This record gives sequence, structure tokens and C-alpha cells, in this order.
Amino acid sequence: MMSKIENKKSVVGIDIAKDKLDVFMRGYKKSQTIKNDEKALKKLICQLKVSNFNGLVVMENTGGYEKLAHKLFCEAGISVHIAHATRVHYFSKQKGFFAKTDSIDASILMQFGEQEDIVATAKFNREHAAKKELSIRRTQLIDLIVAEKNRLKQHLQSKTKASINRIIELLEKEKALISKELDTIIETDSESVKKMVLLQSFLGVGKVVASTLLSELPELGSVNRAEIACLSGLAPKNKDSGTKSGKRMVSGGRFYVRKILYMTALSSVAHNSVMKNYYTMLKARGKASKVALTAVMRKIIITLNAMLRDNIEWRVANAVN
Repeated sequence: MMSKIENKKSVVGIDIAKDKLDVFMRGYKKSQTIKNDEKALKKLICQLKVSNFNGLVVMENTGGYEKLAHKLFCEAGISVHIAHATRVHYFSKQKGFFAKTDSIDASILMQFGEQEDIVATAKFNREHAAKKELSIRRTQLIDLIVAEKNRLKQHLQSKTKASINRIIELLEKEKALISKELDTIIETDSESVKKMVLLQSFLGVGKVVASTLLSELPELGSVNRAEIACLSGLAPKNKDSGTKSGKRMVSGGRFYVRKILYMTALSSVAHNSVMKNYYTMLKARGKASKVALTAVMRKIIITLNAMLRDNIEWRVANAVN
């Protein structure tokens, strides 16, 4: 049992799995294994509170299995850092950890928190979590609908097509329900409503795009252009070594944000004169279509960020260079 914690700046490393958590702290030779449920987590939190813990809990993003722990720690006033798995991976290799067990992973997370320059992740927000989950679910349903409609293009028997059409009808109804629930949450917040109006003033951004960006990218309008491009996975990374100058490439960022911006860029290139001219100019310079479209995506998110930051609707004259 981990009942004594003297260092008020201690770091707790937690390796998260579907059914269990491995908890590791400095001064203990092995990790403590608990269930990944509310009762076990509250017991752990109680132990930390009794010991006057005032440090940082470090865990990885594990596709949703970390959500309950993040929520309960934040509600208890304990700071949490949700680490990027790739960053932790390279940290472990640099430290010489080549074996892998849940206990070792928890120990690595603790050391990562102690040695790396990290800050606490934003506190759990129930409303934002609900918006994000509904937004992701809507995107998943849209993907399923597109997949089923693509199947209809095949040469299929009438009964098979009838089955596909029934599934499409069901998915469309579910998508409408999810969209309505998401709209209800957004409409209860006057600030979100205001941001929705501003975002939709940009030619190429509709209601779905605006609500997705607000749900997936709450930092929009509160950070600078370089940071918003990085969060969106649209900041070019250098690939230089010695005299060699490699191609700049974009990577990382939030998956669903990049996905929705890709569709927005396609629409904007077709209907937004500023983005169309920008795309055409890049193509004339010899840029590949994919490179030019990525640049349009970056220009769009930087423009939207500036609009929310300055509280102004989009106009051609206000377009970000």
C-alpha cells in the first residue's frame, strides 16, 4: 500500500489499461495494481490526500481508458498530465528501458514527470467532454454513412441494396439525433453561440465544421498562429542534417481537426475566392496538389483563430496572409 508520501512535489506514474491501473511512486520498489473503476480510484485518491500529496499524476492517453482517472483526480484537486505516448516512448529508450511491463511503464511515466519540462493538462470539463464525445461520434456516423453509400455503387442484388439503404436510413437518423444533442449543449453557452456565428461567417465553414472545431479545438482563438497550427497538425517540421535540406512535413495534431479541415479546404478552394486564389498561386509555383491543399488548411485554421481572437467576422479584406 502507498500510504506515506513525504515529498509534496512527488510524481505518481500510472500505466492505464482497460481493466486495471499500475501506480508507481518514488521510494517504492514495485507498483501498486488497482482496478480501473471509480471505487478503486477514489481509494487511491484518499491515500494521496491523507499523505498531503501536492504533486503531479502522469498518465498516457490510452484511447479513452484514462478518462475516468482524469475526471476523478481533477475533481479531487490533484493535477494531472496526460502525456503523449510517442514522447514517453522516446524518453524510455533514451533512459535505456528496453523491457516492457505495466509496472515498468508506470515507473517510466513517473520518471518522465520528474525529469521532463511538463505542465498539468487542462482540468476535466464535463461540458467540453460531452461536446467532444458527441462530435467524434457524429464524425464516426458520417464515415459509416459514406462507406455504405459507396457500397451502393457496386453491382449488387436488389435485396442487398435494400439492406444497405435500411442501414443508411438508421445511421442518418442517429446522426441527426447526435447533431441535435450537440447543438443543444452549444446553445446553452452564449460564448459558444457567438463563436459559432463568427466561424460560420467564413465561406467554407458550415455548422458541422464550426461545432467540430469548437468541440475538438477549445484553444481556438486563445493561442497564437504557430500554436494553433501545431495543435491542428499543420505546422511544417524541418528535416535538415548537415548540408542536406529535407522536405518540410506536417505530422501529429488532432486527428478529427485535420480531417474536418481537409474537407473545409476542398470546399473553400471551390467556393472561397481568397482560398481559391491562394491555392492557384501555390500550384502556379509548382507545388503539388496535396502540398497546396495542406497550406490552404493551415491558412484556414490561422484565419479562424484570428477571427475568434479579435472577435470579428470574416471578410475578404480581413483574410490572414
